[in-house]
Amino acid sequence: MNRENHSAEVAVIGGGLGGYAAALMAADLGLQVALIDSEANPGGVCQYRWCIPYKAVLHIAKVLTESREALQWGIEFCEPTVHRDKVRAWQEGVVEEMAQGLGELCRRRDVHLVQGRARFLDSNTLKIEQSHGEKNDQWSTRFWRLDPACRLFRMNLLKALVFWTREVHWSYVTFREACWWWLRQP
Repeated sequence: MNRENHSAEVAVIGGGLGGYAAALMAADLGLQVALIDSEANPGGVCQYRWCIPYKAVLHIAKVLTESREALQWGIEFCEPTVHRDKVRAWQEGVVEEMAQGLGELCRRRDVHLVQGRARFLDSNTLKIEQSHGEKNDQWSTRFWRLDPACRLFRMNLLKALVFWTREVHWSYVTFREACWWWLRQP
């Protein structure tokens, strides 16, 4: 098993809306950023499983509804035939195109995309387990941020999460405060 050591000033765990927005902001501020997510491109649950796939299907529903309502305007269409496999393929194509666009945006703004699952080794070191299991990288970081929707964030710790600062100082933060938590100044 190969292992490589990397470093970044900021490691953002979770590539959802909050995660990639934070990574882009940090990159715009001139920081060296690693965005860690289990998918190849950022987007999170909204991009891959909920918002975008459902909006694509809602668009189809809107077109079908408008074609039926067009009869009131004097335009008649044949009853449509829905080919579910083609609809799913189109829906997946929309999701993939948008995800690739987000990935390209991150690359152009110097955000290093890391595919895998992050685990903390200590307050400044993350172990990234690749999904294919070929190698586990370690990332040293000065700051880190959890995307509110990432799986690490949803751990069953009741109403408190533990955050480590650079000095390995423990601070307990309520869930609501943690959702809005951003990079701490050195």
